[in-house]
This record gives sequence, C-alpha cells and structure tokens, in this order.
Amino acid sequence: MFRINALSKYKDLNESPKLYYVLGVSSFISIISFFFYKNFFIALVLLVSGIVSFIILSRKPKNILIEMNNFSFIFDGSKTKWDDCIGWTMVDLGDMTEIIVQTTDVTQQFLYFYFKEKQPGIKEFILYISDNIPYLPNIQRKNVVHQFLRIIGLI
Repeated sequence: MFRINALSKYKDLNESPKLYYVLGVSSFISIISFFFYKNFFIALVLLVSGIVSFIILSRKPKNILIEMNNFSFIFDGSKTKWDDCIGWTMVDLGDMTEIIVQTTDVTQQFLYFYFKEKQPGIKEFILYISDNIPYLPNIQRKNVVHQFLRIIGLI
C-alpha cells in the first residue's frame, strides 16, 4: 500500500477580491432576471446559487490522504477500484502540480488533487498510478467548467 498527502484545492481565495466579484455578478444577474421575467422565485434561486458558489469557492484547501493498493485508489476516504478509473493526467501549475483522475462514476467523474512542488513521494506516486491506469493527457481538457474557472483564476 502506498500513501501520500495532497491538497484538495489549488488556491486559497479567502483574501481575494475575486470572491466578491462572484457575489456581484450573481446579484447583477439576479436583478436583471427579475426585470426580464418578473418572477421573484427565479431571481431568488439565482441569488442563492451565487451565495452557494461564494461559500464553495471560499473554502480553504485541506490536506487529504491518497492511498493506493493493488485493487483500489482511496481518495480522502472514498474508494474507487482501478477498473473504474479511465486514466489520469498531470498539469504543471508553476508552484503546484495538479493531478486529475477520470473515473466512470457519474457523481464524481473527475478527481482533482494538488501536490506542492518537490514534495517527497511524488515520483513513487507517479510510478504507482502509472502501473494501474493509463496516462491520458487529453483528460485536462474534458471538464470545461474546471478549465473555465482555472482561466479566470477561481481555482
């Protein structure tokens, strides 16, 4: 069995003004939708969605444990069999390395975790995961929402 610590998120946005832009844009869209549709419920749902997005994006990155054995991949306590993994890829973000694992699970199709540069155990992790699932570099372009949020600097 192989174990390594990783981070659940790339950026800590607690001090960033980008979070307040999320609230501002969601409030603006909520107000505009109220004027167009004259429906308070739609405006309220859009506003609540913006607030939930703010809360989700403001969470701090937490340390997670990645465990691997001959049969499964355990990501922060949730077990995925190697047969349910399609592939993995690695993205260099400068000071961090993003690992993306694509699975066949409908509820969690992509698993994202991050390593600090030159963290001990990364080479062993790469060897271990490469022995069990194929490296597919095109996985990083499959999740359009994740890619968009990374481009605008929210993750």
